[in-house]
Amino acid sequence: GQPAGWGLSAWQLHGGRRNGGSSRVAVHNGDHWPMDWEIVPGKKDGTWRVLTTEHTAGGQPAGWGLSAWQLHGGRRNGGSSRVAVHNGDHWPMDWEIVPGKKDGTWRVLTTEHTAGGQPAGWG
Repeated sequence: GQPAGWGLSAWQLHGGRRNGGSSRVAVHNGDHWPMDWEIVPGKKDGTWRVLTTEHTAGGQPAGWGLSAWQLHGGRRNGGSSRVAVHNGDHWPMDWEIVPGKKDGTWRVLTTEHTAGGQPAGWG
């Protein structure tokens, strides 16, 4: 299984570039690659945008929003979507952040993203 404590990462360099406006997201161990994320209010009440901060070593610009969608190459299968960060305001998703099942943890859940065909409530 996945070890605990790995950090969410996004970068344009080292194979992370999806295209000029988006980067793949992964989890990474250690302190070098995991990103510090900016969390800001989403467009929908009770939701949040998860934004990149600059990661020089990975060539990742600040301000790109965490995204997930079933269309446009994002479908992993019928029950899961790949995750990326995307610049601009169209593709980034508003996320629900809710208490996790273990004390001191959080779950990050999708909201509906019509243009990307992404259902709400996936985590």
